Parts: sequence; C-alpha cells; structure tokens
Amino acid sequence: MDLLIDSMSDNEHSLYSKVPYIEMVKPYLKPDAPIIGMFIGFKGSTLSQKQIHQKYPEGAFPLFSLEQLPVLYRNSGYDLETHVAGTMAKTKKVGKFIFECHVDGEILYLVSLKATPAGGGAQ
Repeated sequence: MDLLIDSMSDNEHSLYSKVPYIEMVKPYLKPDAPIIGMFIGFKGSTLSQKQIHQKYPEGAFPLFSLEQLPVLYRNSGYDLETHVAGTMAKTKKVGKFIFECHVDGEILYLVSLKATPAGGGAQ
C-alpha cells in the first residue's frame, strides 16, 4: 500500500490482539508509506482502561493509551505524531450505548495521527 488511512483500526485491533496493529499492517506497506488517521485514547492510567481490559482480556494492555501508541510505532520503525494539543474532540461523558467501559468524568480524546517511516523511509 502507498498510504494507510486508519480510522480507529488501531483501537479495534488492540481489543483482540496483543500484537500491535502497526506490526500486523507493516508487511503490506511500501517502505515510504505514511499513515494518517485518528485514535481514541486516555492520558495516563484510567479506570476506563481497566474496565476495557476486563471486558477484553485478550487485548494488549494498556488499552487506548495516548502514551503507549507512539512507543508501539517507534518500536516498529515509525515516527508518530498525535495532535493532542489540537485534539479533534474530547469528552467526559459518552453514554453507555456508545462506549460502555467509559467512566463518566474521565477524559476520552479523539486525536489525529500521522506516522512516517523513521529515517525517511527505511524500515
């Protein structure tokens, strides 16, 4: 692929696999392929993340972590920018019919992301 557009696929994948999403898709990307998209996550460690992990124990922990995501990408040879300062959206209440593991009052961020192969394309 020349370009990957990720619409929270990383979030969904992390619920069911301990292997990072970027590792699963990397074999299909050209060496210089950028990744753009969005991710929902929490800062720090939250009760919401613990509840998600209880519901999806087969997933990677910490789930939906804004701090962990860049580490996973860096370990896979990518530089990742998430734009928390220019957050697309954030909420303290999402409603149980949308995201039942969210604890009211904990901020859930929707951020844009851009990943590029580290070193200008060498993976």
